Amino acid sequence: MKNMIQGFVAAALVLAIGLYGWIHYQTQQEVDAGAAYARKSDALVMQQLSMLKDGADVTLADYFAAAHRASDDLSTCAVEIDSREWKRSPDARDAAKAICSAAKNLISTLSVAVRLRFDRDSAKGQSDKAFAAISKSSNSSEIELLKSQMNEAYDKQIHSLDQEIANRKQNRERVQAMLEADSNAVAVLGVPGLSQDIRNKLGGMYPEK
Repeated sequence: MKNMIQGFVAAALVLAIGLYGWIHYQTQQEVDAGAAYARKSDALVMQQLSMLKDGADVTLADYFAAAHRASDDLSTCAVEIDSREWKRSPDARDAAKAICSAAKNLISTLSVAVRLRFDRDSAKGQSDKAFAAISKSSNSSEIELLKSQMNEAYDKQIHSLDQEIANRKQNRERVQAMLEADSNAVAVLGVPGLSQDIRNKLGGMYPEK
């Protein structure tokens, strides 16, 4: 009888260990999947930011093409996260979903900011060109046309600047959301996260005034 009880205990222990190992394996699989999504999200954000560095050999078309691809990739990630089963680690799912969403929003924010800055700089170039031409012209009709072009360019600059100011609060919130999602992914999923240089760059983009 004693041997039988010992046998039952041993069998139960083996079963418990096996069950624990299986649960741990399933949990780790889900954490690893979440980590892959988080690493991809971070990589796409760092890619877009690296293209904005001074001296980067990147055209506006290159930047927006890359941003479009990144947004599509992150949309795919979101669909995959939602369609996958997360039976053992809902925290991994939530962390992956949060950083994927935050990365997509941030890349959209960066694209809008780049477009507005380009529009403002382009308008400034037009106004400067018109101003220079006015000083060289003696034709009154031409001067009136140039003044009209210059004033239109000034209006474009003001419009772009107004939009940048209006977007500032949302931009700051999206940067903060990305930094928080990244920190959470590091804690929950064990990923390296954004580099400190990137975190510093993001943190300095839209400081509180």
